Amino acid sequence: MNSAVVKHFRNLLQAEPIIGEHSHLYGAIGAALLYLEETDPASLGAKAWDELFVLEKKEKTYGYPPLQLTLSSYPEFFTAASYLYKPGQQSRCH
Repeated sequence: MNSAVVKHFRNLLQAEPIIGEHSHLYGAIGAALLYLEETDPASLGAKAWDELFVLEKKEKTYGYPPLQLTLSSYPEFFTAASYLYKPGQQSRCH
C-alpha cells in the first residue's frame, strides 16, 4: 500500500493500520470482482491455478545492436616531457 495513504490513515484513525501481505493486489482483485458482477464470462476450463498462466520463453530482441568495447587512442605519457603543453604542437595519439 502507498506509504502516504498509510500515514494518512494512521493520522485519521489514531491507530496503526494493519496492512495485508497481498495488499498490493487488492485493487486488481476488486476490479476482477466488479468485472465478474457486470458480465457473464465464459468458463476457462482450468482445474488448477498453474493452467491459467502461459509460460513463454521468448528470445530477447533489441532495438539497437549491442555496444562494442573499443579502446580510444590516448597520448603516450612515458616521460615527464610528454606532460608539458607546447602551444601550436598537435598531440600524438597512437
